[in-house]
Amino acid sequence: MLTDDMKEELVGRIKSAERIDKIFLFGSEAAGTAGPGSDIDLLVVLDKMTMPSSFQERSANYLLISRAIRDIEKKHPIDLLVYTRPEFEKIKASGSLFVQRVLREGIELS
Repeated sequence: MLTDDMKEELVGRIKSAERIDKIFLFGSEAAGTAGPGSDIDLLVVLDKMTMPSSFQERSANYLLISRAIRDIEKKHPIDLLVYTRPEFEKIKASGSLFVQRVLREGIELS
């Protein structure tokens, strides 16, 4: 189970790596049903106003956040999704059921 201290540490590390628009916790941790083998599901929206122009740029965005929480991930598995603000808005506008569920059932940490 993810404690409040662990949530604060995750948010702090993510925010120290890059300007952040939103951080969502979703899945079993957000639902309160996490067990001993559960991972931590995070969706991070970067405060960048452009779409990544290449796979390399998209990967760099992911790696920036992933590296910031690497030592936490060694203790607790983390499933991480990273989007820029326009990417997230485009996915949301497309009617993505996944994003709708994250917005409805997830917990905004930032």
